[in-house]
Amino acid sequence: MRENRTVLALTGALAIGLILIGMVFGLAAGEGEGRGYLLHATYDQADGLAVGAPVYLAGVKVGSVERMSLDPQRFKARVALRIDDSVGVPEESAAMIVSDGVLGGKSVKIEPGSGEDMMARGSEFELVQDAVIVESLLERIVEAAAAARRTGAGR
Repeated sequence: MRENRTVLALTGALAIGLILIGMVFGLAAGEGEGRGYLLHATYDQADGLAVGAPVYLAGVKVGSVERMSLDPQRFKARVALRIDDSVGVPEESAAMIVSDGVLGGKSVKIEPGSGEDMMARGSEFELVQDAVIVESLLERIVEAAAAARRTGAGR
């Protein structure tokens, strides 16, 4: 019986040790997520964009949306984009909020500018394009079709 308790105690200690080692490696792996540098963009509308959304340059994921906040003076959406250290973003680039598909979420697409110099850490995009709100786009299409029918019916 005493031998059985010793085996159980050793097994428990080994399990706890393995859990602690796993936690240490898990925390070490998570440290790399904060690497990169921040660029900022301010939008009138950031509908559908969320923290963690991907940032693309030439169709390749180069970062993600780090945080979003409201600029209380201008009532605009301020978005911080974390860009991989290995990627330079040319000055005069545009940051556009685009749909990932008809029913998909939103992402940020960077259209490279013609500047030879790269944007500095913490820089603000001067050229931005807001999110296109699907509902308002559909509403415009329906209104245009209704107007076309009215003018066509009056002939």
